[in-house]
Amino acid sequence: MFWSKMDPKNSRHIPKEWREYVSGGAAAFANIAITFPLNKTMFRQMVHGISVTEAVKQLYQEGAVKLYRGALPPLGQQAVTRSLMFGNYALFTRKIRDSNPHLNPRTVLASAAFLAGCTEAVLTPFERVQVLLQDSKQHANYTNTADALRKVS
Repeated sequence: MFWSKMDPKNSRHIPKEWREYVSGGAAAFANIAITFPLNKTMFRQMVHGISVTEAVKQLYQEGAVKLYRGALPPLGQQAVTRSLMFGNYALFTRKIRDSNPHLNPRTVLASAAFLAGCTEAVLTPFERVQVLLQDSKQHANYTNTADALRKVS
């Protein structure tokens, strides 16, 4: 594998927890790919006050190209968030254990979980962009994710 062939002198730049970071991103991708159409259907029901059948008809009429319109912000948010959550939890757990070997294991795990959760807070603006891109009334106002991010910020 690419990582194992690296020069040992430079391997210190790759966190030992790289597998957890990658696993978190992969979990997010699978989650969004599977659930996005369902979430978009629910969103349409809430925004327009329509039945599930009518929401599905709207999405069908818009076509497959627009089915995943608005998926990039939650994918970006979830991929980074889950990567940070999985990887930083493992990183913080290792760092806390290494620096305080006599700490209660529950304290170590709770501290690592808290610190990993805190690192995710900076990614919430992606949710706003997702909502804008999913709303059919906003199709004319925002052409894509980059356009929405530019106009919202």
